[in-house]
Amino acid sequence: MGPENSTNQVASINTFSRLSRVNIRFLLLSLRNKQVEIATPFETYTGNLTSVQSDYIVLTKSNGSIVFVRVAKIETVTEI
Repeated sequence: MGPENSTNQVASINTFSRLSRVNIRFLLLSLRNKQVEIATPFETYTGNLTSVQSDYIVLTKSNGSIVFVRVAKIETVTEI
């Protein structure tokens, strides 16, 4: 994929920074009810961002399953 797709990349964060955790929460709130891709050190999840809580998010995958992801583990967020 070319550089024209780089505008879809929403955020790459340093989760050890308190400021980054606050910023990522505001970003996640702005993406609520949208299709996103969330990358963690363990796995990448794709689905509808249905809920943003203080320390975790809830994704609903296309097959209807629900995934809970700790905000502290999020490395990147991409709107798709």
